[in-house]
Amino acid sequence: MTLSGFKKYFANTSWLLVNYAVRGLCGLGISILLARYLGPDRYGMLNYANAFLAFGAAIVTLGLDNIVIRDLVNKRYSEGQLLGTTFCLKFVAGLAWVAFSYSLASYLQPGNALVISLVTIIALSTVFQAFDTFDFWFQSQIAAKFTTIAQVFALILISLVEIGLILTHAHIKAFAWTTSIQMLIAGLAMLGVYCLRYSNLRNWSFSWKLAKQLFKNSYLLIFQGLVIIIYMRIDQLMIAQMVGFDQTAQYSVAVNLAQGWYFIPVAIAAAVYPAIINLKAGDPKLYIVRIQQLYNLLVWLAIMGACLIAVLAHFIVALLYGPQYSLAGKILMIQAWMAVSVFFTVAQQKWLMAENKVAPGFQMALIGAVINIGLNLILIRYYGAVGAAIASLISAFSATFIVALYSPTIRFSTKMYLKSLIFPIIWLSNRLS
Repeated sequence: MTLSGFKKYFANTSWLLVNYAVRGLCGLGISILLARYLGPDRYGMLNYANAFLAFGAAIVTLGLDNIVIRDLVNKRYSEGQLLGTTFCLKFVAGLAWVAFSYSLASYLQPGNALVISLVTIIALSTVFQAFDTFDFWFQSQIAAKFTTIAQVFALILISLVEIGLILTHAHIKAFAWTTSIQMLIAGLAMLGVYCLRYSNLRNWSFSWKLAKQLFKNSYLLIFQGLVIIIYMRIDQLMIAQMVGFDQTAQYSVAVNLAQGWYFIPVAIAAAVYPAIINLKAGDPKLYIVRIQQLYNLLVWLAIMGACLIAVLAHFIVALLYGPQYSLAGKILMIQAWMAVSVFFTVAQQKWLMAENKVAPGFQMALIGAVINIGLNLILIRYYGAVGAAIASLISAFSATFIVALYSPTIRFSTKMYLKSLIFPIIWLSNRLS
């Protein structure tokens, strides 16, 4: 890579890190204020509704995110046709999810009008996920600056609104509306930048033929995204149904804190993804070296962060959320170690996408989801939200190794994973030899 190329990727990574960092920190800060303002029961209701949003967000992406970016980089299709088709597909999928969310919430919480309203209002934000199409284009152009500015602007604006709502003792529904409005503002901002600086929508078009081709490439990714969310978010739905909204809030607090820094692997992997695709075609040996280096970096960032969070868990919860969320400290000590699996999985998914091998990723997610649901049914009954944290940790680590038993692709990746775990020993041995 030339010096100018390196500078371009470094600048892009920096913008992505700023984006995810601001979103993560603002999200954590607002969640702390909301948890204190609403209290465990109402905060549990809001997080129950947000769990529906997580499922919807995974489905409404239609598995297209990395595929569209890859195809834009490789110029496989007409850019206007690819972007126009993607936008339409995601918009219609969002509308369908809103209707489904209302129906499912009505079935799971019959007679609870407040929870049904929260779920439906928050689900509206999936409609505005269609604007992510512009984000895909900016990522393919290694121009994260503009996405960052648009999303951070919307986030800060809505964060200030939410603080104002807290100070004026607003109803809980008002905070549900802010989720959808934030997505809309960010989307319109990206649309404005795209039209003013680069192109207009006149070149966009919808193609049924292309839509079918995209679905052919992404249908496994749709199910994969869904099952990933199942074993990451089904806990909150099951806790609410089995032991109540209070423990849902305790679990949500721990998860928010544990995931507060997950923007780091996402930003790094997203920034280097276009370079990885180019390396695969231009220098296959260096391509594998860079994948291993990415694994090493993310796995050890996770290990060091998990150690720190686990040790300080009770102190962090007491300081930020107060004594009414004391159970969250115990949950956080367990949840902190999810980072090791999550950071590795983020890197692995980029590698699998570059290799165009979707099935193994889907299999890992499916096995993880099945294990998680099975363990939840047992452990939540006896240990409540703490049991759900244990179930998540076991399922997250076991899925990769189970699939590696029969999949050569995952076996190769798992060897790289294990190599990354002993990276300090390998590094020290090379220095001493």
